Amino acid sequence: MGVTATAVGISAPTSAQIAHDHWAVCASSDDLSPCETIKAAVTGKALYVEYLVIMCSSAITVTIGAGDGGDAVTTILIGPVPFSGHSTAKTFDMRAHPIQLASATALAVDASGAGSVCIFVKGFTK
Repeated sequence: MGVTATAVGISAPTSAQIAHDHWAVCASSDDLSPCETIKAAVTGKALYVEYLVIMCSSAITVTIGAGDGGDAVTTILIGPVPFSGHSTAKTFDMRAHPIQLASATALAVDASGAGSVCIFVKGFTK
């Protein structure tokens, strides 16, 4: 089942952030297996992940990664993150040291099975 991703508006960047293209995405799905793209790759540029929230109400694991390998993420960045089946949110704050994906690589998510998952991710492209 496909992931529904919605771009989220963000405030104007500070002067120190002007060189970056900031973005935020809220993605949701009832079945993230197989792997789904959250933020598309940008040719010649890298995605940086600053902040991530994963919300899940199913007893599954969720993995955030670089690259959509079809059945799984190509490179694991975070996870697999376990969820117990109760509505739970897990937050990852990397603003001090953002995770850099390789140039022209998409941000993707995979889950161990069907289940309702919502992901909010904020970052920038450079």
